[in-house]
Amino acid sequence: MVSAYPSNIRLHLYLQAVDANRMAHPSVAIHTLALAFKLTPPTQFAHEECQIILPLLDELVYLGQLLPDLNSTLDLLRMVSNRQQAA
Repeated sequence: MVSAYPSNIRLHLYLQAVDANRMAHPSVAIHTLALAFKLTPPTQFAHEECQIILPLLDELVYLGQLLPDLNSTLDLLRMVSNRQQAA
């Protein structure tokens, strides 16, 4: 379960989306990720938050491509990969 990751209230919905997907609740996962994108856009992530998201990136991108607007998913990819390159 994702709950083993460090506690970070700003990333809580992202982690919940992955948990829901892993528990075979894709519609809940997609809705939760859409809410996460709205409340904490990836463009606001700090370096530490990108480190938490990195191991979950594939799952989040998979869910994100099921959303009607791909811009937030693309932002997520850009932010995490840019922060990785800067490290």
